Amino acid sequence: MPQKPSETAPAARSPSAASSIPALLDLILDTHHVFARDALLRARECAEGISPADLQRDERLPKLQEAVAALDDEMLTHMHREEVMLFPVLRQMAASAEVDGVDMEIIRPPIECMEREHGFIDELLDYIRQLSDDFRPPAWAAPVHRELLEELAAFAADTVEHVRKENEILFPMALGLA
Repeated sequence: MPQKPSETAPAARSPSAASSIPALLDLILDTHHVFARDALLRARECAEGISPADLQRDERLPKLQEAVAALDDEMLTHMHREEVMLFPVLRQMAASAEVDGVDMEIIRPPIECMEREHGFIDELLDYIRQLSDDFRPPAWAAPVHRELLEELAAFAADTVEHVRKENEILFPMALGLA
């Protein structure tokens, strides 16, 4: 469950929080966002490459294709919002000598929105796990089907760490700047 923005960790109130925010943003952008885009592109290509015969063989596969497309759309939109709207503001606030309650009221709603979206992405991944027997291919799965599940498993594992860094570290640090 996402941590509520008002529940800031003690480390978020430390003087080093402002200097740590840009470094954490760079880490998230350069590792998790880059990885997510690559993994989702490969996953979507693999999902679209599943043969019509296999799609008929397992009624969950068309649903899996739809879920992968939804995950791709949701995650790309989410990351775009972070990169264009929230992260630049957090970077600017971290560089500012004066952050006050008004600043907090400006960033609290977008942070809460990002946390809700993290929850939705987690729900999509849970649904995909159900459809794919926790990313385990059936014995008859073609190579493209196996590759799809490998990509999804890697994406899911990275997303856990990605979301943890944002919900449990970045957002409390940002809200602790005031």
